[in-house]
Amino acid sequence: MAQQLAEMSAPRVGGRYRSRYQSHEVLVTRDSDGRWQVVDAAGSEFIVETLTGHDDRLDQALALARDYAAEQQAYQDGRRESDPLPRRSVNGVTLDTNSAETPTPDYVGAPLRRTPQ
Repeated sequence: MAQQLAEMSAPRVGGRYRSRYQSHEVLVTRDSDGRWQVVDAAGSEFIVETLTGHDDRLDQALALARDYAAEQQAYQDGRRESDPLPRRSVNGVTLDTNSAETPTPDYVGAPLRRTPQ
């Protein structure tokens, strides 16, 4: 049972894309509450989406990761006008996934903090 839980929480690559400066892996993992998360990883990691439905499954999270990676690649290649990751504002500061500003963990684009296993 413990091995099965560890395998469920081990990050899986759901997609990849290349930005101007680096390669990104889009990972699917679980948070400490067991919810699926899609994470953009390149040097640092940030949360793209947390699936909050009680019936969300790995297949849904992987499909979201593939779609996000494809849309990000289209944006990076100039085939899409806007960045697919929503921008958030905290205290009047627009947060960008490539900026030095760090959003709170409740926001999309928040840095991923892994809990010790």
